[in-house]
Amino acid sequence: MLNAPAVSLCAEEVQLVAVSKFQSKEAILEAYAAGQRVFGENYVQVSEYMRASLRVRASLCARVSR
Repeated sequence: MLNAPAVSLCAEEVQLVAVSKFQSKEAILEAYAAGQRVFGENYVQVSEYMRASLRVRASLCARVSR
């Protein structure tokens, strides 16, 4: 087991990223309604759709293929 170095962060510096891949649109909307605003996605198209339609921060969780 690796030990992570101790760091001092305030709550404003920490973000929970909800990995939304394989989740239904309803589940994503439920998380959004509960206040989740940062999502992780595998596909660029889905990430772009989420940014445009939900106005959330959607990041890629995987390497982009060429």
